[in-house]
Amino acid sequence: MTNVIPGTGDVLHENDTIDFQSLIREKKCFCVIDIGSTTTKVLLFRKEDDWRFYREEKPTTVEKPYEDVTIGVVNALRELEKRVGVTLLDGDTPAVPCLSTSSAGGGLAIVVAGLVGEVTTRSAERVALGAGCIIQGILALDDRRTPYKKVELLKTLRPDMLLLAGGFDGGAVNGPVFLAELFRQAGLRPKLTRQDRLPVIYAGNEGASDYVKEVLENEFVLYEVPNIRPSSKKENLEPARNAIHEVFMEHVMSRAPGYDTYREWVSATLLPTPAAVGKILALASKDMNARLLAVDIGGATTDVFTADRGRLFRTVSANLGMSYSILNVVDQAGLDTIHRLIDFDISHEELLDCIGNKYLQPTSLPFDRKGTVIECAVASAAIREAVKDHFRVLEGVALSRTEEELGWNILKHKGRGRSPKGRAFDLDGYDLVIGSGGRLSHSPREIATMILLNALEPTHRIDLAVDSVFMFPHLGVLSQVDEKLALDLFYRLGLVRLGTVIAPDKTARPGKKVMTVTGHTDRGRELKESLQYGDVRTVHLTPDESAELTITTRKLKCKYKHAAIPAGSHLILDARGRPAEHSANYGFAADYLPSVTRRHLESEPRVTTGDIIEPRELAVPGEVLVTQDERVTSDTIVARSHRSFLRPFFLHVTESLGIPAEDLRRVFTKSIGDTITAKEVIAQRTTRLLEVKRYRSPVNGVVERILPNGVVLVREKEEHVMELGSVDVAHILDVEPKNITAYIKCKEGDEVEKNQILAGHLTSRQGKVCRSPMRGTVKDINLEHGIIVIEPLLEELSLTAWLPGRVTRVTDRGCLIGNAGTIITGAWGSGGQLYGILHDTIPEQGAIMMLNTITRTDLASCRDAGVTGIIAGSMHLKDFQEIQPDCAIVLTEGFGARPMNSDVMSILAAYQEKAVALDASTQLRAGVVRPRIILPERQ
Repeated sequence: MTNVIPGTGDVLHENDTIDFQSLIREKKCFCVIDIGSTTTKVLLFRKEDDWRFYREEKPTTVEKPYEDVTIGVVNALRELEKRVGVTLLDGDTPAVPCLSTSSAGGGLAIVVAGLVGEVTTRSAERVALGAGCIIQGILALDDRRTPYKKVELLKTLRPDMLLLAGGFDGGAVNGPVFLAELFRQAGLRPKLTRQDRLPVIYAGNEGASDYVKEVLENEFVLYEVPNIRPSSKKENLEPARNAIHEVFMEHVMSRAPGYDTYREWVSATLLPTPAAVGKILALASKDMNARLLAVDIGGATTDVFTADRGRLFRTVSANLGMSYSILNVVDQAGLDTIHRLIDFDISHEELLDCIGNKYLQPTSLPFDRKGTVIECAVASAAIREAVKDHFRVLEGVALSRTEEELGWNILKHKGRGRSPKGRAFDLDGYDLVIGSGGRLSHSPREIATMILLNALEPTHRIDLAVDSVFMFPHLGVLSQVDEKLALDLFYRLGLVRLGTVIAPDKTARPGKKVMTVTGHTDRGRELKESLQYGDVRTVHLTPDESAELTITTRKLKCKYKHAAIPAGSHLILDARGRPAEHSANYGFAADYLPSVTRRHLESEPRVTTGDIIEPRELAVPGEVLVTQDERVTSDTIVARSHRSFLRPFFLHVTESLGIPAEDLRRVFTKSIGDTITAKEVIAQRTTRLLEVKRYRSPVNGVVERILPNGVVLVREKEEHVMELGSVDVAHILDVEPKNITAYIKCKEGDEVEKNQILAGHLTSRQGKVCRSPMRGTVKDINLEHGIIVIEPLLEELSLTAWLPGRVTRVTDRGCLIGNAGTIITGAWGSGGQLYGILHDTIPEQGAIMMLNTITRTDLASCRDAGVTGIIAGSMHLKDFQEIQPDCAIVLTEGFGARPMNSDVMSILAAYQEKAVALDASTQLRAGVVRPRIILPERQ
């Protein structure tokens, strides 16, 4: 691959490096771009009398209708070009040198798998957490879920990559291979590009590596690293953690739409945003000889860093963010916690609706004081929860554990690291706390101070700062090519010191005077502040003014009696005690308006009319039941598939016969592809004493592979049973149907093997038992007829047309259906796809109801009447959460009491008593999907 260096015309080959310092000295300007999950931030650095910067941001264009990250970048550069008067674009490509970071895909989602939950799986989990991953699922061979259940779980997840561990080096190979088979059976694909292969990092038993590769290499991209647990007394986490970062860059970030073009625009390695932030923090902490705690709150995740004199540890709190993940903040912190941080009257119902609407329009910014304060409160709650996570993980994840630590009883670790009651964490040992991210960087300094105080509740003394304009990612990627310049810009332009916090501990009675601060500045100015319990006050010093202070407290406790405040800082006095009373005003004026507002990113047209082509395809190949040009109704079955999980069995033949692995073929009586049955002799040898030792297969199946260690891999043979099986227990046991309960050995929902005993009893004459005719699930125990019904363990999917019309094309997995009509795109939906008659009067069984707004009473009435779908302008999110209706819902406007758009209502009103197709699917990350109402012309 070759790149053209923007602004130079020079060609950069893959292994070339750039003298970026010379390049920017020549150009006297350069841009650094951060493509975030919701906004794209561009910083232009210009050398005038000294280095100055100019900033512009635009919505990230990773979603429909754009689906090209370069569009958002060009939009920001063009706006910056107009404002500054410098040529930054040559057509639609940058005309100046550019560096970049990106987190456009949101957090890094991963699934972790290992053999033993408390050994290798726990190590793998710590690898993922230490690499800043969102762990979507954890699998272990000993987690008591059947293989079928594990596969079903995997198929519901949408990870960016998989981490497979398990087994000590030199141990048995079957465990990692079996887990690899589970991955293969689940058929996982990348969430952004379903046609590509998902990356798997294998960090398990090195002896199983070849077999894992054989299972996965055709359907996954496999990366092999050293075992994270090479032995019971050794742990090696770092290689796997480094591999996660590399795979993220190559296979996750690069899948963002438009990334390939964008990568050619930048003049150095494109870094993940959190990695770039970590680079500058590690560099600064080493230069300052200090221990820093930094919090970077984004739209999807919140990253927390501990940078200690050049050493860095980072965690990411999965799904704690200010847009895509804002409802998760409510779930984890609690709505009451956020409500206590609001400094005006608002009901829980309205507060939840406001937060829900931010979730629906993740790129919007508040346009009034109320929305701004709510975001501040959510930010405090998110930061608090994220730092809690960070300290919990930091306790034992930062480095591989020692032999001594690995030898401890795992139960002895329970409860370690918990803070005293009422205290979330202790900041002692940290010299500076830095806040970063849009809400902190763009808020007035006093507001940023209150967000951090409410979030962290520091005690005694600590310094606070913020990233001036969310510059840290830009400076981090700059440090790759010019470390000295990056550090200089960090101190002069990036780091803004909020002040030194003095915060006494304990509690007192409201209204009591609890704190007095006296002293003088070095310019002779006298300082004297008296605070009552609950006050928060900032004493401002000029940039060249320092102060020596004496601190006196009553009822509260502060271990510092004297404090020196350096020049360039301020004094922040927090007399709310600890735990703090969250009642301090954020300081916004009553008529405050944000300087930057954005309702939402332009979206696709809400109403479109014309030809409709709807793909109807199975997730896996199956039987297609329609033909080209065939007319179909909504309930016509267009395709059907059957699929079962065929388990691998590992037969330790040579070990059982007591022979070397290389002698297996001499005694093995079967070949690859042969079918074997349970109890069949498949190997035998004669001992020196002429004794014949035989190995009988414990399973039915087909010989698939012979492993070099003498293990035979047998694949379970598919049972071609598509119908329910029944066992007449009453007849076999000769008892009354109603009396079979005493003899039942299973319960409804149990998974059973073929020939497994389902019921039985012993008499003086003979023992009678009832066995399962197939591998499956106990579907019903019928006491009226005395039978047990078994459902085969098969994944069966019948796909209906859903949209009536004509089959325009047939594919190997289904078809395309054509019709004409109108599509209305909604704001939010819950539920699946359905087809039914539209009503706006009395709720009826199976109907789709149209309402202006949905009240709690409406939800209950529709639920009780058996309504299958509801279309409305809005409803209260709290009502939905509490009633939990089981019908599909599409909201055209959002949450709250917002009436339906008049144009949309008119269109729907004209369609009363006609059939409509409703798709309530909603997905707001990694390829936005909004709910749809389809009004077909031909029914």
